[in-house]
Amino acid sequence: MFDPVPRDHVLKSAALHRALAVQCVQDTCSRTNAGIVIFVAVWLVICLIGGLWPKATTVVLGHTLLLSAIAAMRVVLVRRLPRLMADDPIKANVYLVLAILLNGGYWGSIGAHGVLADWGGQVWWVLVTAAVAAATTGAMVMAINPALRLTYPAIALLPMFVAGFLGDQLHHQLMVGLAPIVYLYLVRSSAVVSNDYWATVMSRVGAEEKAQAMEAVSKTDALTQVQNRRSFEWRLVSEWEQAASAGSALSLLMVDIDHFKSINDTHGHPFGDQCLKAVAQTLNGSMRTSGDAVFRYGGEEFAVLLPRTNLHGAQVMAERLLAQIRAMHVDRGEDTHSLTCSIGIAEAHPVVGQDPRSLLQRADQALYRAKQGGRDRAAVLPSKEPGALETHARATGAAQSIRIGSLYSLTSGTVPSLIMALNTRQPDLQAELILGSNADLVQKLRNGFIDAAVFGLPEGAEDLRSEPLFEDNLYFAAPADSPYAQQASVDLASCVNERFVSLKPGFVTQSRFADAFAVAGFEPHVVMTTNDIFSLMHLVGGGMGCSLLPGRVRASLPPTVRLIPLEPRFRIRQTISLSFLRTRERDPNMLALLDASRTLHIIPG
Repeated sequence: MFDPVPRDHVLKSAALHRALAVQCVQDTCSRTNAGIVIFVAVWLVICLIGGLWPKATTVVLGHTLLLSAIAAMRVVLVRRLPRLMADDPIKANVYLVLAILLNGGYWGSIGAHGVLADWGGQVWWVLVTAAVAAATTGAMVMAINPALRLTYPAIALLPMFVAGFLGDQLHHQLMVGLAPIVYLYLVRSSAVVSNDYWATVMSRVGAEEKAQAMEAVSKTDALTQVQNRRSFEWRLVSEWEQAASAGSALSLLMVDIDHFKSINDTHGHPFGDQCLKAVAQTLNGSMRTSGDAVFRYGGEEFAVLLPRTNLHGAQVMAERLLAQIRAMHVDRGEDTHSLTCSIGIAEAHPVVGQDPRSLLQRADQALYRAKQGGRDRAAVLPSKEPGALETHARATGAAQSIRIGSLYSLTSGTVPSLIMALNTRQPDLQAELILGSNADLVQKLRNGFIDAAVFGLPEGAEDLRSEPLFEDNLYFAAPADSPYAQQASVDLASCVNERFVSLKPGFVTQSRFADAFAVAGFEPHVVMTTNDIFSLMHLVGGGMGCSLLPGRVRASLPPTVRLIPLEPRFRIRQTISLSFLRTRERDPNMLALLDASRTLHIIPG
């Protein structure tokens, strides 16, 4: 009975059910908070206008004290509600519903008392009107909560219905007839409000699930359904930092299907794709713990990341994978085809500040050794000092590539223009793009995972050389069919009851989002966060909530979203810069990149 989520909404998980229950209790509480003191105020006004103080002093004082006690109890409950919801949202809903019903029932009893008592004049009529108004308003306001939609108007009207039976005057009979009619009307009307609320909630749930699916797709290789290279790069940095903090080992296997080009040339690419999927499935099914992970690194190459695994454990895993892939037989029509692979093994004991790519480089070199040794085997490369690794990288031509980090919102214009300008100056220099948040990119710069980054100008980063590219304004983003879309500007302070979606912490846009609301003087009600600004735009367009977005995304904006200027006092600007470590200020590649950035002509949003 007290479950805040209607029974006709079938949910996929207990976690989602709990989240919706918490949301319903929060919304019920926020909608009914105004009524905590209004009953006391209305009662005092009726007493004053109806002249009840001299006629029924004891009654006035008694009802005032009891209404005040109920109001005080509800204030205490509202303050404790967040903790109660964290423990059990259904139990929290029980307390909230009982407090609201007590308030409504007692107010109905005051009306019934006024009908039966001889207080003179038309005071009884005012009390009946106030009780019916409370029942009507409450039924509409609380219709979102299944435990209150039918019970609140019933318990508010029941005392007057009973009073009508006990009385013998015409207006008593009138109440006996009208109370059921009013109740039935409220039942039908509140159903519309309830259906609209839950339709909106479930629509948001669908949009959230769609956004989560989109985020999962962005990290998954479409062919093999294992995680992709982008996901690997994020995970490598994360596991490196965790291993450094815990003082544990981290191992990496680079797995390459032997003679894969020959397979494609001889049997065709569709069969090659079938082999890739079979190998990915075998690798993924061989992982020991939830921490082990398989990624498609590129082409026929896979990466297997093994947290908390030393060299011996990695070698055991590699031998098992070799045996399992040898045992595979990929169906090729009338016959089957067997496969083998080569594996490079590397182990590290990460230290904060070291480059996580050192592990990848050593695993890649070990893979080369396995291939040179005849394939269908695993090889290990002994550990090297960081200086030796850098020397090896330069000797093998790593200086002819550059890894540039970028915010997602800069990939539709700024970064492509920068790379094109760089290619004009250095045609042989290959650029690789790495996406992430501001915090991620700063960390990757300092770890040597990327060479340069285009992002929000970091504050207090004395170790970085930064060249400002342009400044950008923050705009209010709203669905195209919302009232905001018709406004010339938005007063952020008036949006205190609005729902918002935002990027997760670490993004410069999320930081400026927080700055704008600090000026507005309230904490926004954020219903969902995401790691992708493009997903964020679609969430806004889908009606999940409003947001604040930089003007540079205008060219990528879906037609369902509008950007509206903020009123002057809320306007926040972002500075977008090209940054790299000061220790690389004389690097020819950095100088070429810096020179290319100065030729860009960017029109800020």
